[in-house]
Amino acid sequence: MAAHAYGKIVLEAALRAGVDFIEHGSYLDQETAKLFVATGAYYVPTLIAGYTVARIATERPEFFVPTVRQKALEVGPIMQNALRIAYENDVKIAFGTDAGVNDHGTNGYELVLINEAGMPEPDILI
Repeated sequence: MAAHAYGKIVLEAALRAGVDFIEHGSYLDQETAKLFVATGAYYVPTLIAGYTVARIATERPEFFVPTVRQKALEVGPIMQNALRIAYENDVKIAFGTDAGVNDHGTNGYELVLINEAGMPEPDILI
């Protein structure tokens, strides 16, 4: 069973409910990482989603209302930090393409973003 979850409370509720895969997990922290490990669930970060909305907010500031623009600018680094935490805590990480906001054909850039977040190339390819 898979779920889309972003915030800590929902992430942890999904893991306790027995979800096997979580897409996004934007606000994963140390405690959440430990719960991922304990349950054996996979984390599917989709960093390209945060990267893309931040890029849109920068290049086309009028695209979002101000509060959404601010969140778009903040979420990319938050998602990269979540992946770093997951990797450092031995959470099982899977590649996913459920971004929905990036241009068609660019989902491979997720691998670059995963590397920039702290996962070495050999581990990305395992």
